[in-house]
Amino acid sequence: MSHNVLITGVSGYLGGTFIARLSTLQLPGLNESFALVKTDAQGEACRRYGAEPLRFDAYSQTAIRTAIIENEIAIVYFMIDCDKFENQEGFIQALSESLPLL
Repeated sequence: MSHNVLITGVSGYLGGTFIARLSTLQLPGLNESFALVKTDAQGEACRRYGAEPLRFDAYSQTAIRTAIIENEIAIVYFMIDCDKFENQEGFIQALSESLPLL
């Protein structure tokens, strides 16, 4: 089974390093990669690494839910605001709604 993934924090050290190395990681089951970006320049850089840029408000439950469901994202590499749990809960809730029951 293949999965679409979303990488957040691509403008930072962890997320930027992760996306730069994503193509060499050979993750099993990786289908399509998306990257949460803030600017067009970040989006272009992500495309060079093979990820499709997404722009949405990472603090809006509606925007998070829409992005995850519309892009059939199954895995989120959450590398922004790791100390703010309310933000993480939005992504977890959206993932629980988007994944089919096994």
